[in-house]
Amino acid sequence: MWFEKMMPPIRHRSEAGLYEDLSASLAAYLGSSIVSARTSDDITLILASRR
Repeated sequence: MWFEKMMPPIRHRSEAGLYEDLSASLAAYLGSSIVSARTSDDITLILASRR
């Protein structure tokens, strides 16, 4: 799936917390016309990993 590309940076973080670069990229993607055209529902996404 498309979000599998986002998991390696999360798994390789040395500390817990907000990953600002990934968050900004994800926000831009979720706010894009590509996503907006496909849904009118909430587009909140939370990514987490136990490594």
